[in-house]
Amino acid sequence: MPPLDREMAKLVERYLVKHGVHVELSDGVAGFRKSTDGALEVLTEKGKVHPADIVIMAIGVRPETELAKAAGLEIGKRGGIRVDEQMRTSEPDIFAVGDAVEVKDFVTGEWTLIPLAGPANRQGRIVADVIAGRKSRFRGPRGHRSASFSARRSPPPA
Repeated sequence: MPPLDREMAKLVERYLVKHGVHVELSDGVAGFRKSTDGALEVLTEKGKVHPADIVIMAIGVRPETELAKAAGLEIGKRGGIRVDEQMRTSEPDIFAVGDAVEVKDFVTGEWTLIPLAGPANRQGRIVADVIAGRKSRFRGPRGHRSASFSARRSPPPA
């Protein structure tokens, strides 16, 4: 559960186990197969086999950054395109927004990915403002994984 802090992940794990869910950590899924009686089995990378009534694949979102890498743009530790508060990349004439960018968290100051439509929309409007000469900026999420944002806007240049 990488998006969660270790303390929060432990709470989720305890809840799942309490309700009869088998939690297998640090071992990825290698595949699936039908057992001889037709039941579903999950095969792990470490060679384990787990019977399953249902499998929920919550694999998350990963930014597509191949074009950015080919253009020589800075890619952050989380795999997103690094941008500043005006959504400029390491190449000042190139902007990036949405699921592919890493922004600084408003509270923690750490780089984060925000794969949500609301922030992507806001980031796009900030880029439009910046191109139009306004001093808008994306201040990042307020609170952990929150979708609340603000920008300071100045009137358009005269």
